[in-house]
Amino acid sequence: MGAGAAHAQSPTLPATHKPLYASLIDKLAKTFNLDRAKVETVVDTWHNEHKTERMQHMEQELDDRLSQAVKDGKITEAQKTAIIKKLTDEKANFKPTDFKTMTPAQRKDAINKKRTELQDWAKSQGIDPTVLKDYGMGRRGGGFKHGM
Repeated sequence: MGAGAAHAQSPTLPATHKPLYASLIDKLAKTFNLDRAKVETVVDTWHNEHKTERMQHMEQELDDRLSQAVKDGKITEAQKTAIIKKLTDEKANFKPTDFKTMTPAQRKDAINKKRTELQDWAKSQGIDPTVLKDYGMGRRGGGFKHGM
């Protein structure tokens, strides 16, 4: 766990978020007669801190849910550890930009391949692949519901 901490190092908002905050930054700078660049830096810093907090919260929530699954006998402690490691590894290796260059058919094929890989991995761990959906793995072809 802790994969979200690496993202917090970036001092700027992702390009996809810039338009969402641009008008707020402009309005704050204009209303309070502030340097726009300084306001943008404050908003960027706040966004990154908040993102880190959200990621930590989601990681803790997932850990709690997996711990409950262990208590309920759905998975073992070793399987819980394996799931956390797999989620961390998958998130570290996920490159959303790869999907931008794919056609819809290629994206569908890639998603189906990832789903099959996750199901095979689960079986190799002695985990019922349908259980993974409860923890964000295999959802919509391997997407992640939680912040791991």
